[in-house]
Amino acid sequence: MKPNVQVLIPAHNQPMFIIKCVQSLRGQSRLDSVNPIIIMDDGSDQDTQDALKVMDDVTVYRNVGSEGFVSSVRRLVKKSDAPYVLILNSDTEAFPKSIEAMAQNLDDGAAICGALLIYPQNHPHPMLRGRVQHAGVQFEMNGWPIHFCAQRIATAPAVQKWRSINAVTGACLMIKREVWDKVGGFDPRFERGVFEDVSLCLSVKKLGLEVVYEPKAVLTHMEHASQSQADNWFSQQNLERNFSYLCDKHGIHACDDELFYKIR
Repeated sequence: MKPNVQVLIPAHNQPMFIIKCVQSLRGQSRLDSVNPIIIMDDGSDQDTQDALKVMDDVTVYRNVGSEGFVSSVRRLVKKSDAPYVLILNSDTEAFPKSIEAMAQNLDDGAAICGALLIYPQNHPHPMLRGRVQHAGVQFEMNGWPIHFCAQRIATAPAVQKWRSINAVTGACLMIKREVWDKVGGFDPRFERGVFEDVSLCLSVKKLGLEVVYEPKAVLTHMEHASQSQADNWFSQQNLERNFSYLCDKHGIHACDDELFYKIR
């Protein structure tokens, strides 16, 4: 029997996104039959808490106050007992067979698998609707990580190519539990999140293990839906601080343009 997957969702407010995310997971194959979805409520308002209470097929835990993405995920993984765990943002919706496609890559030997994330058709910015949000993470000349083909069309050949790569986003990241434990999961130095996913992937690569991008796994991703202007985790200050942590830990990564743009 193939290993089961548990989906781990850190959530903060925006109950309608959470409900739609969970609905998109129902009926997906490879999910754990007893405890398929675990949510960490990170200091949500009462409306969100009430919405979570009526999800009888979801296990919900709560942080005391708001601890942020990294801490919430670390706590979620400790609550999980599945061989494969999928870290998933609450503002995503999975297309059919996406979980199965990701899990197959782990079956085939990969340690981490990422997915094709696209902006939903109802995104408030018309120019983003249906466009690529993530097709893998690449490194620029200065070592800065960026999302490959961001805002391009999802049917582009470069987007549709499976790849063994250096990193994928933590918005949708499936990892073998034994590998997470071996590298210690997300580094808590990255606090509320920014480049913690890249650091995790590079730590896994240092073990000689593989990180892959699977374009057959497709999810919509609104992006930053639970953040406010007053609590912007992706501020320039946080980006620069966490990039410094990333470089301290792994060095300045070499540019990997050819890995992404050379289509065979």
